[in-house]
Amino acid sequence: MKTITIKGDVVSDATGKLFDWFDLDSIYPQKVKQAFDNLNGDDVEVIMTTNGGSVFSGQEIYDIIKNYSGKTTLKISGLVASIGTLISCAFDEVYISPVATFMIHNPTLGDVSGEKSDMEKAAQLLETVERTLISAYVSKTGMDESKISELMSKETFMTAQETVDNGFADGLIEENQTVSLVAGFNLNNSAFIEKLQKLKDKEESDLEIAEVKARLRLFELKEKTNDN
Repeated sequence: MKTITIKGDVVSDATGKLFDWFDLDSIYPQKVKQAFDNLNGDDVEVIMTTNGGSVFSGQEIYDIIKNYSGKTTLKISGLVASIGTLISCAFDEVYISPVATFMIHNPTLGDVSGEKSDMEKAAQLLETVERTLISAYVSKTGMDESKISELMSKETFMTAQETVDNGFADGLIEENQTVSLVAGFNLNNSAFIEKLQKLKDKEESDLEIAEVKARLRLFELKEKTNDN
């Protein structure tokens, strides 16, 4: 069985490539598909930590994992929340670290604006996404839709044991099993800052060179003027 680790925000392919450029952790469809394609149908154990992100990217990742030919096992480490919980439902088996956290909530839309019809479309979209999530959760847990809806409305954080008791995980990771514990909330700020600093240094260096060339050019023009 092969093991891969995925962690970070769930984002679109375009955003994920930008995150890669800055050496930041992220989970996006193309990255997950490539990782699973490279497994060639072998059974796989995935270690995942994510605080969620893009609903539609999460749905795409769910399908990639759900349709994989080999056996898929998930080990939850740190935090799995929001759309990350949908992704977890795609695995054949799910195990959770005794110190991990699992969180489900109602979907949200950011930066919504417009007239009445726009608000109605936004509400309809949220209802559709919510039904999709509830359907996946019910399929995984066997819990009633009303109970799932209640947990989502309360933005429910679960301990590892509660995650197992509610059916989202099949068991706890035993002490003799190894799992890499990774951070869930913070981006790799040091790598991001280092990249920005290099860009800034290069821009300043290019500007200094351009200024020197301009001064030399001005000096040459003055010399020619004096010679005349």
